[in-house]
Amino acid sequence: RKIANILYENGAHFIATGDLEISCFQLLEKLIKEDEDSLKNIPGIGFLLKDNEIFFNYQKDKIEDLDTLDFPSWEMFPLGNYWSLNYAHGPLETKKYLPLLTSRGCPYPCKFCVIVETNNRKWRKRSPENVIDEMNYLFDKFGVFEFHIEDVDMTINDRRTKEFCMQLLNNKNKFIWKICSGTKIESIKDAETIRLMSESGCNYISVSPETGSKELLKKIDKPFDLEKLIYLSKEMVKHKIYTQACFILGFPGETERDLNETQILIKKLSKIGIDEIA
Repeated sequence: RKIANILYENGAHFIATGDLEISCFQLLEKLIKEDEDSLKNIPGIGFLLKDNEIFFNYQKDKIEDLDTLDFPSWEMFPLGNYWSLNYAHGPLETKKYLPLLTSRGCPYPCKFCVIVETNNRKWRKRSPENVIDEMNYLFDKFGVFEFHIEDVDMTINDRRTKEFCMQLLNNKNKFIWKICSGTKIESIKDAETIRLMSESGCNYISVSPETGSKELLKKIDKPFDLEKLIYLSKEMVKHKIYTQACFILGFPGETERDLNETQILIKKLSKIGIDEIA
């Protein structure tokens, strides 16, 4: 409510939350038809009533089958302007790239993360076939063969990850793909998954141990297997996947001992050959 008040005070007419493919489409449809009386029926929409009271209709349901969504209309964006910057979320190695979302949400409860509230700790996925169809479409339309995956946790389902890799290996077009927003390292099951990822075109993975301290991980409420991080980091280096590890400094309750354990972990990862610490 506090945030809503700030937005309305600064000129917002509506606030749309949840899966916007539902709420925004219905909102625009009602506004075009000037059907203001039924705005209250739209899930995920908030606005001010005539007496300045805040109205909000919580969106209970999410889109379960993400394959039913259309591909983003990148032809409506000035892509040349973005590409001329020669800059992207992940390391850029071609003149053109585009982001991909292959899943939504995350099942983990990390206390610093907004995804816990926005997705109810639920992970929803697109099928490998649907994702690769989008990649082929973007290659045919724009000549793009470098893709930056911006999922919160792409690799939650190891079977799906392997299927995605196998289908890419058999695909007519050969793509470069990178996990730029990070993924939960333990959800990458084993060395076999890393090998398949590398062979199918993945050459960048970002992971987020956050800290080297098991005690601080408990405070963050983040289940994380530090030993598996070491094991899989060695595999990523072996398969020439450029690897980034992200850490949080200053989480409430962090001690000097926690910081020292983080420093020890960073040194271990550096000796293994991990490429980047953020």
